[in-house]
Amino acid sequence: MIEKEIEEFNRSYENSVKSIKLPKRLQKDYKIVDCLKESDIKHVYLLEAADGTLSVLKAYKAEYTSLLENEYHIMEQLKNKRNCPVPKTIDYWTDENYVFFLREYIDGNSLLSMYEGGYFESDKAVIQMSIELCSVIAKLHGENPPIIHRDIKPENFIWNKKDERLYLIDCDSARFYKEGQERDTLFLGTPTHAAPEAYGYAQCDVRSDVYGLGKTILYMCCGRTDDKAV
Repeated sequence: MIEKEIEEFNRSYENSVKSIKLPKRLQKDYKIVDCLKESDIKHVYLLEAADGTLSVLKAYKAEYTSLLENEYHIMEQLKNKRNCPVPKTIDYWTDENYVFFLREYIDGNSLLSMYEGGYFESDKAVIQMSIELCSVIAKLHGENPPIIHRDIKPENFIWNKKDERLYLIDCDSARFYKEGQERDTLFLGTPTHAAPEAYGYAQCDVRSDVYGLGKTILYMCCGRTDDKAV
């Protein structure tokens, strides 16, 4: 009985994905494979090209254009850097109702799923991945002006086994540091990982990301980030 219900659910889900219409710009060359995330303001889809190549399409409501536009510009700036730590950009455009960002798909596992799978049971694994995390964030902070990510958390990092490299896959909360600005105008981080200044007390800077980095390493150690983490 349960197997039948699961089969019916999967069939219903597949049909719902197939019923979603791609933007005309992509209909000739792509098809939707999966819906990775959805909310009131955005949808994120996994796409497959005719040659089998996978990519990710982010679609935000027009009133949130600045978030996706900012992510696109940051990834564009980083894509030609040596050992680029973010997915490569493919396309970016807007229409009357939505803004779209098409980027490379990074095949691998998030740090969150790696923890849940028991990967970080040894101190050595935590230390090695912490070094990789620091390397990725250092590349952002080494830009001029520094790129402040503001949402450092396990879900935003993918370990690619083929390249043996760590990638930062989500930058819609990131921004360029602005000299002289007193505070950030909008909180975009994750409460369990965000530094106090992210709530409007001051402008986020490299120290804010270091705070999030510490929270992420803490999660890899014990699966939580609150004051009961041991």
